Amino acid sequence: MSLYIKRFAERVQTLDNKRAKDFIWPLQDAKNLQTELVKILSDLDELRSSAAKGDTTIQVELKGEHW
Repeated sequence: MSLYIKRFAERVQTLDNKRAKDFIWPLQDAKNLQTELVKILSDLDELRSSAAKGDTTIQVELKGEHW
């Protein structure tokens, strides 16, 4: 899990345990989280596109000792 997603999840859990009503996070941390989420979504979209095109290659290597 990426750093800022992990921090976000931990912060939400902590505040939930304290039954807090509000969530306040520094803007720079929010920007870093946004950057990570955009990168993940971009990677996911790229993977879906390549899978839809059939560009996915699966290589299987079998090794056996003495049979």
